[in-house]
Amino acid sequence: MRGLFFGFSFILICIELFVGANALYGPSSPVVQLNPSNFKSKVLNSNGVVLVEFFAPWCGHCKALTPTWEKAASVLKGVATVAALDADAHQSLAQEYGIKGFPTIKVFAPGKSPVDYQGARDVKPIAEFALQQIKALLKDRLNGKATGGSSEKSEKSEPSVSVELSSHNFDDLVLKSKDLWIVEFFAPWCGHCKRLAPEWKKAANNLKGKVKLGHVDCDAEKSLMSRFNVQGFPTILVFGADKDSPSPYEGARTASAIESFALEQLETNVLPPEVTELTGPDVMEEKCGSAAICFVAFLPDILDSKAEGRNKY
Repeated sequence: MRGLFFGFSFILICIELFVGANALYGPSSPVVQLNPSNFKSKVLNSNGVVLVEFFAPWCGHCKALTPTWEKAASVLKGVATVAALDADAHQSLAQEYGIKGFPTIKVFAPGKSPVDYQGARDVKPIAEFALQQIKALLKDRLNGKATGGSSEKSEKSEPSVSVELSSHNFDDLVLKSKDLWIVEFFAPWCGHCKRLAPEWKKAANNLKGKVKLGHVDCDAEKSLMSRFNVQGFPTILVFGADKDSPSPYEGARTASAIESFALEQLETNVLPPEVTELTGPDVMEEKCGSAAICFVAFLPDILDSKAEGRNKY
């Protein structure tokens, strides 16, 4: 009986040690503890600024940050929300925001993509950075910009320019195109895909005329899913100059990250544009209407300079 009691006590102590090692923030902590169930309500649908620490329980830097983060939560109470997400326990959610190291601190504000905090890990600079974000939020509201809730709400009124792709149009629009394409392969029932949707829509609209974004419903297009070896959702593939070898996008699933990546790829993947002779307003509109930048050279008449004169240009 004594041995049984000792064994039970030993197991209980081990459990307590295990729980203690895996929880940096206890129930009484001023830091809001996040998980996939409350992330949307506490962060994405918040009407205020939310600072989120993505941490791992085994990370020494995270442990060192804990008292500072709790003090920041107390200082900013009623002004901004200070929260934390265990990225070890919720890896898919951390991956969604491109978390690659610990601790990573991101600041979420209504109607905007999250921004990284890269300042000193002390209470004062953290609080000052939070106040900067709050000031920007108030300025937007004073100027009449809609900032309520998540960015998903502010994007609903604007239609997406992301192209719906299928087995009938994929080759013609993507593979035979000289344009850079970034394609999302998704499933309608996928929670991560639903969270990506407003960010994808925003990125597509902001990149209009520069990079083409498209989407494939893999529930309806099993053949395309199989053709490009899509194993999970969402999968984002980049079709650059070599259309036969698309590369995966593995960055954060935010509009700003997708846009930055797309513009970087644009510099290295796109073939030089063809030179078109503008013979009238219709041609001008067709070639330059949707382009972000259009360079136009005004050359002397062929009768004035002949071929030799034009070739100099």
